[in-house]
Order: sequence, then structure tokens, then C-alpha cells
Amino acid sequence: MNRYLNHDPLVQKHLDLLKLPVGFNTYFARNVDDMPAEPGTSLTKAGYVLRDAVGRLERLAKDPTKTDPVKHENAKTLYNRMAKEMKDAAKNASRWADSEMNSARDNMAAVFTPDNSKSALYSEIRAYCASRKADPEFPAELARLVETDRDVAAAIGSAPAFLSGIADTRKASLMHNAMLAHSPEQAERLMTAQAVATEAERCDKAVDGLRSAFYAESVAALTAGAVDVNADWAVPTLAAE
Repeated sequence: MNRYLNHDPLVQKHLDLLKLPVGFNTYFARNVDDMPAEPGTSLTKAGYVLRDAVGRLERLAKDPTKTDPVKHENAKTLYNRMAKEMKDAAKNASRWADSEMNSARDNMAAVFTPDNSKSALYSEIRAYCASRKADPEFPAELARLVETDRDVAAAIGSAPAFLSGIADTRKASLMHNAMLAHSPEQAERLMTAQAVATEAERCDKAVDGLRSAFYAESVAALTAGAVDVNADWAVPTLAAE
């Protein structure tokens, strides 16, 4: 028996799974229970909305009082309501993640704010790095230095990459690793926020993929031709005698 308006067996199996928490975790947002409170609450709400909507869709498909076009039109309304709620929840989680990432990056970068009294030392460090540019063993050594010595990290981070004999991409990689090494708490914040951002985007995109599972636009459009029994009577205007 067809439990939904889309009769494809694979679609019906997919919708059945979405009525369970594991369905949301698998296809929309993973590990929501482990997220910080604000984004976790938003995405948890999205999961409840999804399960409620799919349950209503199943009941709608079995409603004996409605024709197929009306069912599809109602399912379209149901989908649009669900999509708005879920996308708003994903946007809230994404905004939290963006704010958290920016804050963590600023705090991490502050660790390497150059000390004006060490300008000469920084110049010597960069000159030394540039002099070792051709040494095949130096890249690994430099990676270790920036992760263990803040002065080395500050020297490289506070000046153009070429002054240290490295490319811009190499500088970015070195500074990223230095931030992780010297500011582990902020690095943890950053990684958590990045994970939330990934799941929020995943949730937002997954909602779009559910439209055809809920209704067929061609069938819903048939309601446009329905007879309006509540319309005004078609009485011609009669001239006064």
C-alpha cells in the first residue's frame, strides 16, 4: 500500500527513515546532541519539524475526504512550511558558527601580535629562514619551529611571505598550524564551529531535495481548475425601469 503521495518505493523507504531521529542524523545534521547549546537547539528543532511533517504527509495521503490534486496542494503547503522552519534553523546555526569562528580566529591571531621591541629579532629570524630556502630539510624544521617558538611564528606572520623565503600558501599553512599549537582552546572552538557550519549547510541543502518526495507540482496545479462554490452568483446587471 502506498503510504505517501510519491509512490516510488525508494522514496517511501526514505520517508519512513526520516520519521526516526536516525534519519535526520543520517541525511540532515550529524551529532546534534554533541553541539553547543545554541546551534544544537536550533537543529534539534529542525529534526522535530521534519518528523512531524513526514508524519502529517503520511496521514494526508490516506485522507479519504480529499482528492489527489487537493492532497498534493496541501502537501505543497506542508512542505513549504517545513522547509521555512528547517532552513531558518540551519541559518541560525550557521550564524552562530560564523560568529564563533571569527571570534576564535581573532583570539588565535592575537597570540602572535608582534612585539615592537623585538623588531630586530624578527628581521633576523626572517633572514635566517630565507637563507635556508634551498635546504630540503628546512621545511620540516620550520614547521617545528613555528609550533614551538612564538617569536618565530610572530616573525613570519607579521611580514610578507617572501621576506622569509616562502610562498603565501606556505605561510598560511604554517600560521594555521602555529595557532593550533599555541592556542589549543581557541583551536577547539574553531573546529567545533567549523563542524557546526558543515552540518548547518548539509541540513539546508537536504531540505531542497525533499520537495519531490512530498508532492508533484503538476498534480497540485490541477486545483486551479476547481469550481468555487462560494463565488458570487453570475447575475447580469439589470437596468432600472
